Amino acid sequence: MRGLDMTTPENESVVPLAECPVFRTPDMAGAIAAFRSKDVVSSDVVFSGAHRSSDDAAQTCLREYIDNGLTFTNGAAHRTRRRLLNKLVRPEILDTFRDDVVVPQAEALLPRHVTGPHPDGHYRVELVRFCDRVFLHFAASLIGLVGIDGEERMEALRECVFPLSVATTSAYHKDRAAINAAAAIAKRRYIEEFYEPSRDACRARRAAVLAGELRPEDVPQSFMQMVVDGAHPDYLDEHQAIIESVILFVTSVGTSTQAIVNTVADLSTWFRSHPEDYLYRTEHAFLLDAMQESLRLHAPFTPFMVRLAARDTQIAGRPVRRGQEIHVPIPVANRDPLIWGDDAAVFDPRRPVPRDMRRYGIAFGVGEHQCLGLRVVMGSDGTGGAHVRLLRRLFDAGVAPDPENPGRSLERAADLAGEEELPRWVSYPVVLRNWQPETATAR
Repeated sequence: MRGLDMTTPENESVVPLAECPVFRTPDMAGAIAAFRSKDVVSSDVVFSGAHRSSDDAAQTCLREYIDNGLTFTNGAAHRTRRRLLNKLVRPEILDTFRDDVVVPQAEALLPRHVTGPHPDGHYRVELVRFCDRVFLHFAASLIGLVGIDGEERMEALRECVFPLSVATTSAYHKDRAAINAAAAIAKRRYIEEFYEPSRDACRARRAAVLAGELRPEDVPQSFMQMVVDGAHPDYLDEHQAIIESVILFVTSVGTSTQAIVNTVADLSTWFRSHPEDYLYRTEHAFLLDAMQESLRLHAPFTPFMVRLAARDTQIAGRPVRRGQEIHVPIPVANRDPLIWGDDAAVFDPRRPVPRDMRRYGIAFGVGEHQCLGLRVVMGSDGTGGAHVRLLRRLFDAGVAPDPENPGRSLERAADLAGEEELPRWVSYPVVLRNWQPETATAR
């Protein structure tokens, strides 16, 4: 099995379900134990469901969207690529992203996305689309995309986000064939219109450096430049480099958008029962706590993460067989009443944080595969990054769910119907109750 970089043979298969059922971690302790175990590895084959099904949908997910992506590598292969990508989220880069990209982009884009006033007197915004556009600028900088100046080009790039994002996690959703069909169009467009021109631009910069026409320190650091410079042998395979860039693209934009929408939804519900807290809707510390609480309940926006037992072992005192599929339901672990109390499943931005636990629980995972986005969301010093600034701008404008147009999320795969309910927002209309067009453009 690819990417194990351990003692597991390359052709090792997952234990058939009929012989050994899926191991599901029962609580927070089990989830942490699974993530920290040296006997448990990540697997793209298991994540895609390609080990259980030979149908084209599962094989396409594996081959086209997640094959040997960073999330699914292990051991030395994972460590070397992780160290490389960590350079793209250094504190000074994240601070610049927060102050010079997200905040000004949010200010510039919001007036262009607001519609109204409508007959009820309110102004409205489609929040998923707006947030996608804001975070696109970070993704473009991280990857090194060029030629995205102007409304038309940014909108073309935005249209690639959702199809590609859903394709990487299609095993969790209904109608995988339709998901893959839409993603194939988006991927082709992403490669031809954005990836290839950006790669060529990076090659030109590299040639200029080698010719002494450009100083190395004047070359913007990005994933694409690392690829062109040959910073890691895995990325010499362009198929692999494209997959990694797609994963970086959709996680930078798609997961950020889902985090903002969930926090807006959760806080809006909270304010209805706790109107006294509405006074704090733009207070940084309150919004940071609220976002972490929302992440605890909803992230990583999938019912469970998957792992594979590389050898016979035990997790939380229970035996696990080599080759056994492991499900780690992070949202369930984050609602463990033994850790968070009897109301663990209830959103409470003022919840006391248990000892030795982060407010967001294990929303970003644990161990060597902890999400690279932790630094992006929480900021270089843990006091909140660009996401909190965006929430503050939205609540300053009086954001609230549109009572006339409820949000819409993807339908889940039928065999996952019993799992924790986690919306994957396709759209989320909101009203801006404090919006004043004449002052908004003057900010």
